[in-house]
Amino acid sequence: MKSPCFNWVVGVAFTCLFVGQALADIYIGVNVLNNDISGPDESKVRNTKNRGTKYGYKERPYKSGNPKRGPYRKQSTKSPAKVIKTEPTTTTTTTEPTTTTTTTELPTTTTTTEAPTTVAMVPTAPAFSSNFIKSVAIQNSAMVQSSSSGSLSVNIKKVSVTVIYECLCPHSQEFIRSQLLPTYKKLQDRLHVTLLPFGKARLNQSGTTNNGATTNGVICEHGDAECEGNKIQTCVAQVAKETLQAIEVVACMSNYKAPNSAAQKCVKASGVSWTMVHECVTRNGSHYVLQVAQETWKLQKNVTRVPLIAVNGEVSSYIQEESQTNFMSLTCQKIGGVGTDKEPEPCAEERRRRRRRR
Repeated sequence: MKSPCFNWVVGVAFTCLFVGQALADIYIGVNVLNNDISGPDESKVRNTKNRGTKYGYKERPYKSGNPKRGPYRKQSTKSPAKVIKTEPTTTTTTTEPTTTTTTTELPTTTTTTEAPTTVAMVPTAPAFSSNFIKSVAIQNSAMVQSSSSGSLSVNIKKVSVTVIYECLCPHSQEFIRSQLLPTYKKLQDRLHVTLLPFGKARLNQSGTTNNGATTNGVICEHGDAECEGNKIQTCVAQVAKETLQAIEVVACMSNYKAPNSAAQKCVKASGVSWTMVHECVTRNGSHYVLQVAQETWKLQKNVTRVPLIAVNGEVSSYIQEESQTNFMSLTCQKIGGVGTDKEPEPCAEERRRRRRRR
């Protein structure tokens, strides 16, 4: 007969056996699961780590940046990169047409006009104005305003007046002072005046200074002082900006018995630079006088009387006689338009004045 203790022991043994078997099955299952998760690479790494310890040497650490790696460098534990295959996709890009506007700027031309600077220096042998008195207006033409709404270009024929005279000739002085100056003041927009201060002077081919000849070989009718005065008046015309200024200087000098001594006073009174006139006389006066002589001889080769007046190129006796006493009337006749709206107002007044005198 079995004792109760025997049965109890047998029961405990079977229970322990059953529990042990269950624990063994659980352990095996866990190992299998770990192997499936870690894969073959991790086992290799574990084997590699154990290999160094197994044979008695330690693993050398790998230093970053050292090109020479040790023989037992640490292997990377990173798993190999996975290759992902991507199916080719077709991308359709729709581009809307763009309108490009190109703006081309026109080149801008800037014209800078500098104000003329007056310098009291006259260049050597400069260009000479053949008209001696340089008229500001255009010869034989002018622009007239017809209405407030616009302008109409009308050609107005100017009367050309050329006067050959001498600085110290009394008849020349009287004509310029009492006839030419008053007429020009009233009709300056209808006249183109050319003054040639040479008269009956001639050239001394030998270049000596006898018989009133100056150093440039010009012999004047009234001597050396007249040649000097002609030279001054020639340079006044080159410096003066307006014709009226130059005529006023000549008329002013004719009021004095010694015109040359009054030259500076008359020049300044007319608003002309005496410094520039004096510089012109000193440097280029002789050169200008010779060119005035050439212009004189173009009009009349042998001058026998002074002043010699040419109106529109005509030098008849009638022109000479009328110019000495009625130059204003003579000029108005040449302008024309008597009794019409084309007649200048100064000419109409002169015509009425002469009628009253009769």
